[in-house]
This record gives sequence, C-alpha cells and structure tokens, in this order.
Amino acid sequence: MRLLSDQNISLCLSDYHDAPAPWKRTADFVYIRSHGPGGRYKGHYRPDTLAGWNRRIRSWKKRGYDVYVYFDNDQKAPHRPTHSSWLGF
Repeated sequence: MRLLSDQNISLCLSDYHDAPAPWKRTADFVYIRSHGPGGRYKGHYRPDTLAGWNRRIRSWKKRGYDVYVYFDNDQKAPHRPTHSSWLGF
C-alpha cells in the first residue's frame, strides 16, 4: 500500500470474489470496480450496500478526491444504470 501511495497509484477497489481489495485510498483519486454481489459478474446490489458506497464516495469527494466507479456486473444482468443512479451519477 505504501508503494502505491508513494507513487500516487490508486489501488483498484474491487469486490471480485477471488481477489477482493480493501477500500483504502492510495492516491489523489479513487478507482472502484464492481463485479456484482459476491463478485461474480451478475446480480443486483442491495440498496443498503450502494448507500454505504455512496457515503464513502461522497466523503472522498468532499476531501477533493476524484472518484471513478466502473460497474462490471452487467454481463449477465443489466443493472449497471440502476446502480449508478443510487450513487448519484
């Protein structure tokens, strides 16, 4: 983590089932890549899960960090637009 921070490289915050990443900011921007509940490229995130993400994202944005979110769970379920709207995008 320190190496990433020292070089201003963002850890990809991922919920992929084989390699979930901690939600730690390591750069002056944040990159979140979602893979669906359970990290299996399908399904619909629960509103309370997205509300928690929203709080974290807003906190980072208030402190001046850019936040990029990529929903990659639409391969088997087209929920990406719905999820994005829950985050205020």
